[in-house]
Amino acid sequence: MLATRILLIWEHPFLRDTVTALLKKEGTELLADFDFQVSLAEIQALNPSHILVESGCQRYQELVTPLLAHEEITIIRLNLEDNRLQVIQRQDHAISQSSDLLKLLQARPETNIPG
Repeated sequence: MLATRILLIWEHPFLRDTVTALLKKEGTELLADFDFQVSLAEIQALNPSHILVESGCQRYQELVTPLLAHEEITIIRLNLEDNRLQVIQRQDHAISQSSDLLKLLQARPETNIPG
């Protein structure tokens, strides 16, 4: 079973639509999705277990850096340019198919983010 508290932060609607369709196909809905105008407080209020973030956003560091201290959150940076996923828990994965992302979402149990 996939994690149930998945948050997507995107810049390009194509990425949002693709990830949403992939997860829906697997029977999982996103907790929420935001463009990069989302605030850190909004992210923390949702208490996600996994955050999928589109690579290359100007606000990436601002949004992700404060969350790095929370080891219970898996942050996955999606890079459309070279088909790579970077798991911010100090791992880097090349993907060749959509199931690679699904495997990463299954890897960690659902946990809470401290407010």
